[in-house]
Amino acid sequence: MSLALSANILQTANSLQSAMGKPATFRATVVGYEIGMIRTGAGLGLQISHTLNRRRVPDLIVVPGAYVTNAPAMEAWLSQPWIDEVCRYLRAMVSRGAHVAASCAGTYLLAHAGILENRRATTTWWLSQDFRTRFPTVSLDMKQMIVEDGPCTTAGAALAHADLMLNIVARFGGASLARLCGRYLLLDERIIQTRYAVLQHLSMQDGAMRKAEAWVRKNLSKSFDVPTLANALHLTPRTFARRCRSTLNLSPMQFVQRIRAEVALNLLQTSNVPTEQIAAQVGYLDLSAFRRLLLRQTGISPAEIRRTRDLSAG
Repeated sequence: MSLALSANILQTANSLQSAMGKPATFRATVVGYEIGMIRTGAGLGLQISHTLNRRRVPDLIVVPGAYVTNAPAMEAWLSQPWIDEVCRYLRAMVSRGAHVAASCAGTYLLAHAGILENRRATTTWWLSQDFRTRFPTVSLDMKQMIVEDGPCTTAGAALAHADLMLNIVARFGGASLARLCGRYLLLDERIIQTRYAVLQHLSMQDGAMRKAEAWVRKNLSKSFDVPTLANALHLTPRTFARRCRSTLNLSPMQFVQRIRAEVALNLLQTSNVPTEQIAAQVGYLDLSAFRRLLLRQTGISPAEIRRTRDLSAG
């Protein structure tokens, strides 16, 4: 998917420039560890005709994602013999002035190569905790869809690769060209990654957090504090806070607020229930506090959520 998105968005940028009588900005080549037919994570065949060439330094190297769904699978992927050679190539190219970009699991390759050391980055949300454990010197920002730091640009999970490529088009071809590409391809600008992460998936990694999520959802309309929630789980507040942090990298209050915002977002997008009633259903009697919650968690207000929904339906 990331290979196709890369090729399609760069092709679109070049086509738009051609239509405007301008020379194409991008000339892309797919390179691999060795020449021959390979299989992508989705099982599609891809012919590789060019190997890594250290003599020529490209302006940009885009590392595609990998179909890796959990930490053990990532360990197996990074243990493959060709990984070290690719990492050496990436380090050499960056040291000679190349810019590198990666999304989803591909960001692991940049971190594994040491390129992200002491830099800010983002990655796929379902492997964020493993990423932090494996690469403690990388400052991971899971709120942003795109993070730029020095010669590195990283993006979040899966389709965040489209956001990454529009960012690349803006960097090398200009912001107006990137906006035009986005309009032609119906790609909306997405800044915040947090709202797309599935909290339920992350909670499944810890039994106590699974129970905590179920309890919060059952008592969503009520006002309760963290000690009450911890007591319902037969945990001390300190232990519950530690489990929250280790599993989700959230404080207990942030955990509760994420669930409230997730449920509210779904109701705003899928129902015509008045905003005041939705706020009450997720435990907020103060409408201004409810608006602040959604702005903090999703980046948009309840009114904007409804307006976007109505425009999409129209």
